[in-house]
Amino acid sequence: RHDLIWSKVPEKWGEAAFTGNGLLGLMMYASDDGKALRFRVGRTDVMIQEKQAYRVPIGDLLLVPVGKIPGGEFRQDLWNAAVTGTLKTDKGEIAIRFFTHAIDLVNVIEIKPSEGEAGCTWKFEPGLSANPRWIRDKQPIPQDETSPPPDVAVNHVRQKVFNGDEYATAWKGVE
Repeated sequence: RHDLIWSKVPEKWGEAAFTGNGLLGLMMYASDDGKALRFRVGRTDVMIQEKQAYRVPIGDLLLVPVGKIPGGEFRQDLWNAAVTGTLKTDKGEIAIRFFTHAIDLVNVIEIKPSEGEAGCTWKFEPGLSANPRWIRDKQPIPQDETSPPPDVAVNHVRQKVFNGDEYATAWKGVE
């Protein structure tokens, strides 16, 4: 009776449906242009500790439907620590279930598209390895804190950080 329920697609970070295990997590909400569903990947130990410590945006898995998104319904099942629901488009529906494993460091996203959405696709957008406050406030990143662009491959991204640290994100699709 305490589950969180959305009668529409969460539109921004502060409205997002979320799962996590204290180290790894996902937040789900609409992309900025409203044409995709964003799954923001987060990890509490991916940090830059220079002048001040801050978590680094890792990146987003984007579920790009075939059709336009007029709505959706989702439920955050607190007992089972999972989010389930349906993304509705003008071409069909995509049933969605996602969770973060309690012990293993893995996020799982399951989708079941209807016939009209069978051509939906996934893409990964790496996060900008910078102070998230500069990104939010649209401030320029200081030259001495600018990280090189990420090395993007088919199913993983490797990000070098300006201070010599690096981190990687990997994903796998299974049918």
